[in-house]
Formats: sequence, structure tokens, C-alpha cells
Amino acid sequence: MDRGGIVRGPDGTLAADGDRARGIIYVEGKGLWTMDMVGRHFDNLAVLAEQFRAQFGRARVFVDTREAVAQPADVEALLRARIAALYDESDRVATLVAVDLRRISVSPRVSAGNRRLFDDPMAAIRWLAKG
Repeated sequence: MDRGGIVRGPDGTLAADGDRARGIIYVEGKGLWTMDMVGRHFDNLAVLAEQFRAQFGRARVFVDTREAVAQPADVEALLRARIAALYDESDRVATLVAVDLRRISVSPRVSAGNRRLFDDPMAAIRWLAKG
């Protein structure tokens, strides 16, 4: 695994690892995040995404947010901006959510043709493997 980095805050973590054997970047977000954490995490993730695009032609990303909580409005806005700036049309992003209520709060930042929400990790991996 390629370590994209772990960003820790007082009440949460954001981590990214690259699995070159599978061609997938794994992201995990837990708890509550700060603006600084999100900025540092996406800086790390951008490096991994570029490496995977160079090797595989696209970034395929599995994002596990099952242990995340609803984020403050300013953090949500930064997440939306950084996600929009990071991923292009060739990338595929599968976001794993815990319950339908999370789908409502996560949906605005992950809705696009190449991004999907899942509540089943294996379904998310299968979808990523197709692309």
C-alpha cells in the first residue's frame, strides 16, 4: 500500500492509502473534521490520485465514511470544493455510507456520473472494478 497519509484531529481522522495491485485508492474518514484536516488530507490525496492516473489512466477511489459524523457547514463547503477540483470525468469514486440519513448529507458532495453512494462495501468494490 502507498501511504497517502493519515491526518488526525481532536475528534476525527482522514486517511488515504493506495493499493497498486488492485489499482484502487482507499480513503477512510472518521468522526468530526476541521478545515485544516480536510485541506491536508486533500493535498495528500491529490498526490496519490495523480500517481494512479499516471499508472492506470484514472483514479478509482473507495471512500468509507461509515464512521464519520455530520460535518459543519464550512467543512462541507470545503469538501465539495476540494472534491470538485480533485476528480475528473475519467475517475470513479465509490463512497460508502452508514445509513440512508447519511446519503442525504453526503449526496451533494458526491453526486456525479462517475461517483456513487453505497451501503455495501463489496458492491462498491465491484463497481470500481468494472471501470
